[in-house]
Amino acid sequence: MHKSLLKYLILLSMFITEILAQNSNLNVQIFGIGSIPIGEFNKKIGSSFEITRKSGFDYGTNIGLADIGYGIGTELNIPVLINGLAWQFSTKLLFNPTDNSKITEAFNNDERIIDELIFDTGNWLNVPIMSGFSYGLKLFTGINFYVQLQAGINISHQPERKATYQNVLVEEVKYNDLVDFAIEPAISFDYNEIYTLSLRYINLNSPRFEGTRYINEKLFPEISTRDYKIAAEEKSIEMLLITFGIKL
Repeated sequence: MHKSLLKYLILLSMFITEILAQNSNLNVQIFGIGSIPIGEFNKKIGSSFEITRKSGFDYGTNIGLADIGYGIGTELNIPVLINGLAWQFSTKLLFNPTDNSKITEAFNNDERIIDELIFDTGNWLNVPIMSGFSYGLKLFTGINFYVQLQAGINISHQPERKATYQNVLVEEVKYNDLVDFAIEPAISFDYNEIYTLSLRYINLNSPRFEGTRYINEKLFPEISTRDYKIAAEEKSIEMLLITFGIKL
C-alpha cells in the first residue's frame, strides 16, 4: 500500500504543478494535520470485552483503539462563477497510533492469565481523497473566513493486531485495505491569503473489514483450527482535524 501511495502522490504533485502553470488564479494549500479521534473510533475497550475460548480476544463492539494522530495534506482551490466560491480537490494522509493500555490491563486481570499478556496493535492509516466547494468572506483587513464541504472516498488500513503469551504468539489478526465513503465539513481562516488555519470534522463511514485471524490453542483450548476468515468486522471512523497550512 505504501508504494502505491508514493506513486499516487508523485502523480498528484505533477498534475497540480501542470494546472498551476496554466492558470494563475488557482492556489494550492499544503498543510500539517493534528487528528483527534472521536466516537467509537476513540474507544479503548468495550463493555463486553472477554477472552473467548475459541474465537480470540473480543475487545468489544466497534472498538477503534485510535489515539491522537498526525498527518499531511494538500488542497487545490479553483475559483468558479460566483465571487468567493471555489471548487476544491484534496487528499490527506492521516496516521493514528493505537492505545492498548486498557485492553492490556483488562485481559491481564483475567483469572486464566498467570503470566503477562503483551499486545501490539499498530497504527491506523487513512487516505481520504475528496472534492467539494468552499465559500469565502472577508472579515477584516487581511483576514478571510471560509466554509467548506467536501465528499469522496477513503482508503483505509486497519492495523494488524498481535498478542503474545509466555513467548508464544497466541493471536494475530490481519485486515485487508478497503475503500469507503468520506465526507468533511470545515471552517477555515486565512491571513493575507497565505497562512491558513482550519477546523474540520471528517467522517469516514463504517467500513466492514475482511481479513484473517490466527489463534493458538495455548490460550484458546477449544479451537478446531488455528486460522479463521474475518467476514465483516465493522469500524466507525470519525475525527476532528486541526490543520495549519500555507497557500502557494
